[in-house]
Amino acid sequence: MESASEGGSVIFPILAMNMRDASTSAELATFITGTSDFYADLGPYYRTLTDTWLEKRAREKSDES
Repeated sequence: MESASEGGSVIFPILAMNMRDASTSAELATFITGTSDFYADLGPYYRTLTDTWLEKRAREKSDES
């Protein structure tokens, strides 16, 4: 699944699409979650990916201003 899209994860295009609708970073941070009965670290892993991606987009947006 990680190689499903450019940028390393299938979640990023979904977040980017919703970011265009002026959703806030706080809303997007919890928009997609991952859980697994077999992989206890999956949720925290995806939360870290999401937080890092959102922070990078926020920096890029502030650099544009």
